[in-house]
Amino acid sequence: MWGTLLGNLIFSGIGWWMTRPQYARVFSPVVLRGMLLLGLPLVPATVAYWVINFSNRWFLAGITSLEQAAIYGLATNLSAPVVLIVTAFQIAWVPFSLSIARHESAGPVYARHAAVIIWP
Repeated sequence: MWGTLLGNLIFSGIGWWMTRPQYARVFSPVVLRGMLLLGLPLVPATVAYWVINFSNRWFLAGITSLEQAAIYGLATNLSAPVVLIVTAFQIAWVPFSLSIARHESAGPVYARHAAVIIWP
């Protein structure tokens, strides 16, 4: 945990240093309004995700041993790359599938996608 925190702090500092010319002390109510309109609906979803993702370990620790809850936490962390790949595919598939819907090659592509879903 400390290594992750230290790594995040180091790379946050590097990121800030590399992008520092882009920062200015300018306040724009129009930009603030646009950012709030875009970001505020995501706050409840983010809080809900955090509660669902991390509260299960506390409940698990209450009904099992702390070691088993730690193993469960490790397993969920190890599965994160798989979740990342699947989510990236899901986000990319819909626009791609709609863009080829009227092409002649759409049928085989859709059939292959269905085969991948049914038979991994």
